[in-house]
Amino acid sequence: MSVYKEPVEWMRQSIDSILAQTFTDFELIIINDCPVRTENGDVLNEYRERDQRVVIITNAENIGLTKSLNKGLSIAKGEYIARMDADDISLPKRFERQVTFLDSHPETCAIGTWTGNVDAEGNVNIASVGRYETNPRWVRAQFLQNSQVAHPAAMFRKQVKSHIVRYDETVRYAQDYSLWVSLLPYGDISNIPEVLFCYKHSEQQITSSKKAEQQECAGVAQRKAFALFDFPVTDSFIRLFYSMTIQHNMDLPMEEVKKEFGGFFKKVKLTRDNSLALEIIYSSYLAYLQHCCGGLKIKFMASVLKNSTPFMLMLGCWLGIHLYQRKAKRQ
Repeated sequence: MSVYKEPVEWMRQSIDSILAQTFTDFELIIINDCPVRTENGDVLNEYRERDQRVVIITNAENIGLTKSLNKGLSIAKGEYIARMDADDISLPKRFERQVTFLDSHPETCAIGTWTGNVDAEGNVNIASVGRYETNPRWVRAQFLQNSQVAHPAAMFRKQVKSHIVRYDETVRYAQDYSLWVSLLPYGDISNIPEVLFCYKHSEQQITSSKKAEQQECAGVAQRKAFALFDFPVTDSFIRLFYSMTIQHNMDLPMEEVKKEFGGFFKKVKLTRDNSLALEIIYSSYLAYLQHCCGGLKIKFMASVLKNSTPFMLMLGCWLGIHLYQRKAKRQ
C-alpha cells in the first residue's frame, strides 16, 4: 500500500480491513509517499507499534505510485503480493480466497476479484457489483480493450518462472494495465467471481483528476497487448482502436475506419489462440457501425453489408457462431 494525501479516516479503514483478514500470515508494507504530511507518519507509526506485521517505508520525497510500489516489492518477503489502496476496503476473506486460488492454480500469475463500493462514510455496498471475466482466455483477449483486473484487489506472484515482477517506472498512470500485460506471456490472469473488495470513489482519484494522462499510458499498454497476439496492425489501426475503446470515441471518419479494419481482417490469420481476441476487435467494429446508424437495426444491418468485405462478413458469421457456442456452454 502506498499512502499520499488520503483522508486519515479512509487510511484507517483501509489498514484495518487488511489487519482483519482471516488469512493472517502476511506483512503489510506501507510506503509513505508524502513525508511532509505529518498526519501520515503519526497514523502509520501508531499501526506499526500496534501490530508487528506492519512495515513502514517513508520516502525522502514524493516519487509517485509506480516507484513507491517497486520499493515495496524490493523488500517484500512473501511469495505472493497483494495490492491495496489507502482509500478502499478489503473484505475479511479476500486474502484467504486469493491465496487458496494461487496455491491450487500454479499456471495463474495474478488473480483479482469482483468488486463492490464503499461511500465516503465507510458504508459498504456489495449489491452494486463490478463483475470481471473469470475465464483466462477471455481475460487475455479483453486486455485489448482495457485492464481486466481491479488493481487494488489483485494478488500476484512475486516471481513467475524466471521473471521478477516489477512495475514499469516509465509508466506514471495505468501502471496496473501495463503490469498485467507484461505478465501475460508467463501465465494466466483471472478473477474470483465473488465480491471481496470495495472501491471508494472520489474526485481525488487518478481516474478523475488525471484522465488524459491515464488514457495515454493505457494506450501504451494496449499496444503491447496487441503484440501478444502478433496481429498485423498499423499505427493508424491502433490509433482508431484506441479512440474507440479507451477514449470511447466513435465519431471517427468512416472511410478511414473501413480501410483500416478491412485491411486488418484481410491480413489476419484466424487461430484458436486469437479467436476470442478477434471477437473483441470485430465487436468494436460493429459497435462503431451501430453508433453511426444511431442504433437503428435496419440501418445498422445495411451499414454492415455496405462497409464490410465478403471475407469480413464470413469471419463475422464464424465469430458469431463461436461466441454463441461459448455462451451456450457457459449456461
